[in-house]
Order: sequence, then C-alpha cells, then structure tokens
Amino acid sequence: SSGINAEYGGETDFVKIKKQMFASHQEQYGYIALDPQKEAEIPEIPIERRFELPDGQVITIGRERYEGPEVLFNPSLVGMESDGLHMMLYDSVSRCDIDLRASLYKNIVLSGGCSMLCGLADRLRKELTAMLPRTLAVDITEWEQRDYMVWRGASILSDLHSFASQWISQQDYDEHGPRIVHRKCI
Repeated sequence: SSGINAEYGGETDFVKIKKQMFASHQEQYGYIALDPQKEAEIPEIPIERRFELPDGQVITIGRERYEGPEVLFNPSLVGMESDGLHMMLYDSVSRCDIDLRASLYKNIVLSGGCSMLCGLADRLRKELTAMLPRTLAVDITEWEQRDYMVWRGASILSDLHSFASQWISQQDYDEHGPRIVHRKCI
C-alpha cells in the first residue's frame, strides 16, 4: 500500500503515524556529526543504540544515527543536486547588504523539527566559520522549544491588529490565486 488515500487525496492515518514516529526517533537517536570523516573511523560499538519498535521488535542502529542527518549538509548523498544547509545560509546572507552581514551571522536562530537534532548548531557554526573571514563571528541560538517556534511566531503575528490587512481568506485565494500573496503581503 502506498499510504495515500485516493478517495480523499491525502495520507492515511497509518502513514502519518509512521512519519511522526520516524521524526521522534530521528530526534532522539540521530545526531549531526561535527566531522563525518572522523566519525566514520570510530568503531561501530560506541555509537550503536538499540530501541524497540511499537510491534516489539528490537533493532540496533549505528552509523545511520549520523549518516541520515548528514543529508542536511550533503544532499548529494541521496542524489539531490542542491546545496547543503550551510551553503544555503551563506548564499542567503551573501545576497544581503554588506553592512548587515556581520549582524546576520551573529543572529542565527534555529527553528523547526530538524533543528532538534543534536549537534546541528555546532556543525553549522563550524561550516560557516570555515567559509567566512576571521573577522566575522557566527552565533547560533537554539531555544529549547524551537520545534514549534514557527507556529508560535505565526500565531503571535496573526493576533496583531496591524497584521489583519494582510490576512488572506479562502475566498480571496480562490478568486485571485497565488497572486494575492504578492498583492497583500509584499
């Protein structure tokens, strides 16, 4: 079964539960290696972890703990032709006014589910620092509840009366399509 409910055009509850379970295990057992080449030289035993699946089966994971998340920095590992997280951040900041760049590098805030991976901030700091002049400092903030920061920020923003003029109703979107975003928000 593909996990897609054709009648409703969405994922089945079973697939949603599997995805949530995977995300939870990824955050709990996965980590970002500071130096993946050195990590590969470590014998398997110290990094292995065992855990029990909902069906009672016990599995052991080792190098998968860091090899899976490594895709964030090296998407070519899964055949994607795109930049890693560090390069996307570097390119984004490089497109900003030169007078703002130092401040932007000092104010990086991690948010979202993948930001919960242990070691992400340290690896991101290491990769960015290697690409930047020594005069630029990199400061990365990791708040404890960062997996829900985007939702919280949006909920606060939507409560502001000054933001009401930018709200897009379903009727607006149906009538104007995606163009309505540019008209009301930009």
